[in-house]
Amino acid sequence: MLSVSVKRVRIVCVKGSKLRNYLKLFIGVLLLFSVFMLAGCNGATSSDGTVLRLEDGETRVEVPVVVEVSHAIAAADITFSHSDGLQFLGFVRSEITENASLTPIVQRDNATTLGFFTMENIYEPEGSSLDLGMLVFQYIGSGDQTVTLKEVKLVQVIDSDTTESEIIGTTEFIVSYDNAGDFLLWIIIGVVLLLVIIVVVILIMRSNKKKKELEEAKKKESKDEDADESSDASSDERPYVGKHSR
Repeated sequence: MLSVSVKRVRIVCVKGSKLRNYLKLFIGVLLLFSVFMLAGCNGATSSDGTVLRLEDGETRVEVPVVVEVSHAIAAADITFSHSDGLQFLGFVRSEITENASLTPIVQRDNATTLGFFTMENIYEPEGSSLDLGMLVFQYIGSGDQTVTLKEVKLVQVIDSDTTESEIIGTTEFIVSYDNAGDFLLWIIIGVVLLLVIIVVVILIMRSNKKKKELEEAKKKESKDEDADESSDASSDERPYVGKHSR
């Protein structure tokens, strides 16, 4: 009896371990699906920089050039670079800088520099933010593209002979293109993950069914053995009746 009981407990533990493994797999699949869905969602920023999303069929890319400054300026130079999948079209001045004179565009060391100027500090920030305009590109590549504002040089006129300059650091923009092919890919991934989840659920249900059947079989076997032992004990206790000899 003791050996049968130990064996039964051991088998149930193995089945329970398999069930826990299935549950872990099921939870892992759900977490993986959540990660994929989050990655596919439109976002405003990432750890690498500001994300600019293009819808299906959209090719015009507008990169805003907005700086934080506490005083009015007279001029600015903007230096930037971009990946091969973008074609630079030009610089569009904002409402604040629309009357400024543009400087020539200079290409040097895989970077482009352009700017505008006046002789007075007439470009006032709104609060602490100054909108200089936007860089306009044509999307001609595939996948994500990048635009890097290497520096923005702000010039303030002190007097007729003196100016002061302030340089704003690097800002990264990521141009992400959402097309129909990507959408179809996400659908396929979702269907595959759904099928995996269904398979995992079926395996768990089968495991539970087998576990239940095993427990019932062991209980039945235990009852049969108890009945046999009771029968043997009854036979041993029955008095012996022999023939009487004369």
